[in-house]
Amino acid sequence: GPGSVVRAGSTKFDRLSVRISVTPRQVIGRDLVMNAGMFTASGQFSALPGRQVESNLLVNLQTSVSSLTLPVRVSGTLPNLQATVTR
Repeated sequence: GPGSVVRAGSTKFDRLSVRISVTPRQVIGRDLVMNAGMFTASGQFSALPGRQVESNLLVNLQTSVSSLTLPVRVSGTLPNLQATVTR
């Protein structure tokens, strides 16, 4: 549900594309698109030198019957990131 924290799991993506800008203060990823089978996510992220990550994604899960699209916020300090639904 909204606000629930997810702290486990991993996904091996079939395809990943992103436009990256690197400065001494941060790494910014725009036009991020990740695909893994019937899972697709798109959005943006920023990462600071202290390994702090903030990301906003639009996640789409599709089955042969229906699809579900949710806004998801991914944040935390690498390698411990949390994903929360931001409806």
